[in-house]
Amino acid sequence: MKKLLTGLLLITCVSLFAQIRFEPGYYIDNQGKKTDCLIKNVAWKNNPTTFEYKLTETDTEKQQQISQVSAFEAGGYKFERYTVQMERSSTDIKSLDNKAVPDFTTETLFLKVLVEAKTTLYAYEDGYVRKFFYKTPTDNVPQLLLYKQYEEDQTVKENRRYQYQLAFLFADKKLPQSAFAEVKYNQTSLKDFFIKHSAVEGTANVVDKTLNQNKGKFMLRVTAGAAITSLKSEASIAVIDNFEFDKKTIFNAGIEAEFILPFNNNKWSVFISPYFTSYKNDGTKVNTASTAGQDKWSADFKAVSVPLGARYYMYLNQNSKVFLNAAYVINTNVGKGKIQKNASVFDLSNRMNWLAGAGYSYKRINLELRYSFNRDLFNYSARSAIYNSYGVVVSYQVL
Repeated sequence: MKKLLTGLLLITCVSLFAQIRFEPGYYIDNQGKKTDCLIKNVAWKNNPTTFEYKLTETDTEKQQQISQVSAFEAGGYKFERYTVQMERSSTDIKSLDNKAVPDFTTETLFLKVLVEAKTTLYAYEDGYVRKFFYKTPTDNVPQLLLYKQYEEDQTVKENRRYQYQLAFLFADKKLPQSAFAEVKYNQTSLKDFFIKHSAVEGTANVVDKTLNQNKGKFMLRVTAGAAITSLKSEASIAVIDNFEFDKKTIFNAGIEAEFILPFNNNKWSVFISPYFTSYKNDGTKVNTASTAGQDKWSADFKAVSVPLGARYYMYLNQNSKVFLNAAYVINTNVGKGKIQKNASVFDLSNRMNWLAGAGYSYKRINLELRYSFNRDLFNYSARSAIYNSYGVVVSYQVL
């Protein structure tokens, strides 16, 4: 196990360097000069204020600031710099104010191009701030499509001015009012609307700039694993005996659903991975205080464990990658599980715990080394039953 972990850590260290991806692109400076170069594609989730680039593969890495560049493009992402009227209300419900009227500020931003057309659609994101802009042929700078959530009488309300702006922008299309009311303030809905209604008849002048950007991906796997388990009983009162079972190998089986997040070059994902385990063990312990001379212990339980976690991938090449993950585990006993000392029976609890893992992925196959941290199977104040495990999980992607 130690050799496997050491090898995996070495691969991880190498892959951290291998993931720095500089892709062909360009930037335009303040004088309008276009420079072809290699730009570090980090699949920007938040709009940047800087970017890294190299003029050649062997060149040293350099950085450009928003004050020096009017536009840049690489890896399917295009950003243009503008000084715009910005409104920074949050999508976080906990941060809402009680004003329907927006507060505008003047800011210089890199706006991400979503749709290039007669009327171009842009996006801006910074944490919980998500805004969209448009620019017509007569506009010098993009205009904000206004949407603001606010709180009134402990109720979340919405200023949907953007729907009226769309009705004005596309008035020549003679669309029913319901067409604008159906447009939601998110990238998918706005992008689809602009693509559908921005085309000029007889021309191919609408470009979806998101086609080559990172996309989210759903995967479903079947899993099987083996783990070496440890179970020991501990008591806080001296007269109560402690006991430790011999380590035992158990097997598990389950499924895993994973969603690759559509940013940061698909390095992050979230997953849920329910699996079933069965544990049975027994033993004896000499007890000098007992007339019988020894205590007989046994443990017998079944459980469904449901890890909910996050995973970070480090790509080696197109087909292989290593990963690290961590998860919060919801445990539910199946049937009447118990730990027994002689004639005394201890009921089991459904306490939660954490797990951590590291692994290697090749095409559809994942191999993971996993450690499940301590969880107490008891719910007694004077006695605990500490259970943990470490082992390997193999999974195969079926979807």
